[in-house]
Amino acid sequence: MFCALGLMAAACGNEGARTQEEAPVQIVPEAWMGETVGAELPRLEALGDVQLLTDVNAEELFREAAARSPERAASAKTATPERPSTERSFIGIDLKNQKAYRLRTDEANLGRVADELARRGLNGASRGTLDDASAQPVRGEEPATSDTVSGQTWSNGVDTRIRMAISDGYASNSWPYRTIGHLSAGCSGSLVGRRVVVTSAHCVVSANSGWHPIFNTFTARRDGASATWGVQDAIWYWVPEQYINGTCNNAGNCNPHDFAIMVLADNFPNGHPGWMGHWNASTDTLKQWSMYMRGYPGCSGAAAPASCTSRTLYGDVNLCRTGNAYSPDADGWHREIDISCDGSPGQSGSPIYSYDAPVSGPVVVGQYNQYYCTGTGCAGNSFPNTMGHLTPSWNSTISYFKSLYP
Repeated sequence: MFCALGLMAAACGNEGARTQEEAPVQIVPEAWMGETVGAELPRLEALGDVQLLTDVNAEELFREAAARSPERAASAKTATPERPSTERSFIGIDLKNQKAYRLRTDEANLGRVADELARRGLNGASRGTLDDASAQPVRGEEPATSDTVSGQTWSNGVDTRIRMAISDGYASNSWPYRTIGHLSAGCSGSLVGRRVVVTSAHCVVSANSGWHPIFNTFTARRDGASATWGVQDAIWYWVPEQYINGTCNNAGNCNPHDFAIMVLADNFPNGHPGWMGHWNASTDTLKQWSMYMRGYPGCSGAAAPASCTSRTLYGDVNLCRTGNAYSPDADGWHREIDISCDGSPGQSGSPIYSYDAPVSGPVVVGQYNQYYCTGTGCAGNSFPNTMGHLTPSWNSTISYFKSLYP
């Protein structure tokens, strides 16, 4: 079933080729946190070579694939819970060597690592190499300056995003904006660990041309051509196997798994900007929290901000409110939630974050994935966009991969 991933014969039924497949790479660090709490080592299986797509726009490929599946918009909201299973399986892409692997573990192992990481206080935010803990964070109280009326992916048809460029008074070291970055393939993402970025799966793997991985770099706090914190290469991607296992063909069984971990090279010559924490909060809790969304919209298309500046941070001046929730997992946690904050292509992977969790904040509680209405259909819609929700399972997954790439 992984022929669609662009793999060689080893993953497509040719057992002769499989016997010649090289041994899996070593991804478990020395003195791994998991071993101290009795977690089993991850089971890694080599799948074969992959074809890496370069010089492509991930958002455009995603929209092209979605256009071929018109049922996507409706099916997710009628999806039934998954059957209970304790196994967790992820597909990893080694970008340097252009090879794919399957990692298997189970929910108990994820939980042990997540509990230990939380016990050590490592699920909260970190300021990185700057000694500015006393600096006040920017919390989105900026005055609204944009009131362009449109029917595109904007709450009630009004875009209330503003540009947050250095020239607008938002410094390159603004906290937490320096933890939010631009992906070179046209998406957004946020650091949640020293080397770990959370984004959307469709930003790193293409559904348009055989599930090929997409080349990306990550530029924290990018400001047009300026890259104060440097440009980091992505060296690994990890996505849920359900996203690329051959059954992901519409919104009901694809978008609920639209999460990805991007691992960065261990090279920060300009210092480290720090990272946000991560937290799983229930849908009822999120309705009570103050949340924000910031990201890097593309400047093409009707949904782009007015007078858009490319590769520049934008944010909604209004709080990000939550609406209906759907796509329940096996434990009943909803993996998709409608949101009010304004967004558009390019902002996929943008963090939805809050300061209200009981750990050092801000904490990421989800990421912008896509929109379910376009055109004039959004004019009367207060919740035109959708976020991927950090369920307990996905939150534990982030902790797990943070432990593997400290």
